[in-house]
Amino acid sequence: MRKIRVVILVPSLVVGGAENMVAQLLKNIDKEKNDVLLIVMSSKNRTYINALIEGLGIKLIYMNKKDGFSLNAFISTFKILTKFKPQIIHTHLSSWVYAFLWGLIYGVNILHTVHSMPIRECTGAARILRKYLYKMNSIIPVAISDMIAKQTSELYNLPAGFIETIYNPVDIQKFQDYKEYTNKKYITFVNVARFTAIKNQTLLVDAFYRVQKELPNTLLVLVGDGELRTQVEEKVRKLHLEEYVSFTGIISGVSDILAQSDIFVLPSDYEGLPLTILEAMAAGLPIIASSVGGIPDIVKDNGILIEPGNKEELVLAMIELAKSSEDRKKMSEIAKKEVKKYDISKVTIKYEKLYKKYAKI
Repeated sequence: MRKIRVVILVPSLVVGGAENMVAQLLKNIDKEKNDVLLIVMSSKNRTYINALIEGLGIKLIYMNKKDGFSLNAFISTFKILTKFKPQIIHTHLSSWVYAFLWGLIYGVNILHTVHSMPIRECTGAARILRKYLYKMNSIIPVAISDMIAKQTSELYNLPAGFIETIYNPVDIQKFQDYKEYTNKKYITFVNVARFTAIKNQTLLVDAFYRVQKELPNTLLVLVGDGELRTQVEEKVRKLHLEEYVSFTGIISGVSDILAQSDIFVLPSDYEGLPLTILEAMAAGLPIIASSVGGIPDIVKDNGILIEPGNKEELVLAMIELAKSSEDRKKMSEIAKKEVKKYDISKVTIKYEKLYKKYAKI
């Protein structure tokens, strides 16, 4: 059997949902059926995602591009694609810009995974170009949830049947440890996200301050890093919460943190389909999250949805779940059942079928 030549493009291998998804896909893809080349537009990052991918032994090229558009990187990518002759190209985030012209000239389809709300993922002239490429059937959007597919259809005026939908994957086996829902001394809330304005850790700390006042047996663990981490740490100090709020930084063993926690909280302003929520579900955690992007597609009876930016709703949801071990146990069981459909083995097969469907063979 001849292998399908697949090129996957990502802007970088920093720690993020899209990068994590690509790493899982590369780890599980059938190497006997697919000849894969990964092109990373940036230089090498010292992250666990980078280390994981380099350990897979796949073809890997770093373009060493700086921030912003690079004509040199565009030309170099064009030459690499010409030499490798992919039969299908799979792009993520902004990397599609460096592959679309080659795809148009050589008639090779580009699958582009839409990782965020379409209205925020692509703006200005890039959106106009993307709409043209969609209409030309040169780029095929792959939405990561039903809601993202609907929003993509509406924004670009595309028929629903044109958009493929494959939910983000999660390595269920890695996260499913047995959780005993008995009375504990402390109830631990956990948040796993980059420290950026859209993730709203400042709002979360403010809400936790009120929760902690009412329920002194509560803790908050913030996992991740980013430009606003120092600001959030200062907020914790001002509210005298140092004893109850901990910062872990970026860690590769997030499964251990989730296994020790009780409730996952993600009060983002907007999202696509957060991999961190799927991981928390696999770990059996009830979810409190903003009703944005694809989150309502996966958080139903396994958690509580709040309006983005609504501190009062967030406080009430946190108190409600912290007080009820029965609700937490029920939501945990639902989460572990529902998350099975997003297992990496199933999602990888779906992408392999898409590669075969759209490949120029």
